[in-house]
Amino acid sequence: MGKPCNAATYRKATYDLALAHSPKFIVEVGVYAGALSQMLAELPTREAQWIVDSWKGDYCKFGQPHMDNIATAVLDWAATDEKIRCWRMDSKDGAKAFAEQNPGACIDFWHTDGDHSLAGIMGDITAWMPLVRSGGIMSGDNFEIPEVAKGVRKLCPGFKLLANGRLWAWTKP
Repeated sequence: MGKPCNAATYRKATYDLALAHSPKFIVEVGVYAGALSQMLAELPTREAQWIVDSWKGDYCKFGQPHMDNIATAVLDWAATDEKIRCWRMDSKDGAKAFAEQNPGACIDFWHTDGDHSLAGIMGDITAWMPLVRSGGIMSGDNFEIPEVAKGVRKLCPGFKLLANGRLWAWTKP
């Protein structure tokens, strides 16, 4: 598998994965500063995009003031695009809110770079999987983290690895 690729290469691989599947409805969980969100906003088939992040200050020990500044910048950017809904909330709460507003499985492309603990990745996948349409793509970052790999292996049989083993992708049956 080799050493995981850098962030720019991973984001480009994620964009290319999405582009190959022509998604209309896109959800991204765990956006931090929104670099990937901005790339996904350029997808030509995109009709709606949801970005979900709690921006909690305990992420990488950055502290809440730093995360609040990051969140403000992403929220301000998202407000300039009528196709984007930016939700500052936990992933599982985001899945509930999404389901209330969008009954049925309609997500074409779902991506996570959220909680990398085993409970976190499994919780995110489990919460959002029913909302992804059959044939839709679920993907995520940091497969090189053992907890992420374990959760993906358990919940997404037949997944593929891209971006030198950093990006995982699974097509929902």
